[in-house]
Amino acid sequence: ANRVNEKEPFKQSYLARNFDSALYPDIVKLCDDPPRDVYGQEKPIPPFNMFVAGTSCKNFSMLMANKRIDIEDKGCSGETFLAACELLFKEKPRYGIFENVTGAPWAKMSEYITGRINLSECASGKKITGKSKGKDG
Repeated sequence: ANRVNEKEPFKQSYLARNFDSALYPDIVKLCDDPPRDVYGQEKPIPPFNMFVAGTSCKNFSMLMANKRIDIEDKGCSGETFLAACELLFKEKPRYGIFENVTGAPWAKMSEYITGRINLSECASGKKITGKSKGKDG
């Protein structure tokens, strides 16, 4: 079975109509205990072997040259990326694929993905939140 994550309601309705899969509202909420689907129902994440994430790229894009922010600043790009890492470490799939823009901080992202930077250093010791730590990176 597929698990799909989509925040936009019109995209959620398209996915729900056209694909037989569990639909979750936001990757940031997937590590909630218990996670809830787009309908608000408790829906545990079944075991899976492959994790594919295309996290938000807004804050990493070269189009934001004057306003680009780093992972730790917890803009939508950092927040969704850190939530994907949290899920990756929690569920431990055999394979993981991340996608983002060329201008994303890939070297630092790989340090999070491989565990060289501990998520707790950036997530106030527990869940990823939308509150900025203002940490330089």
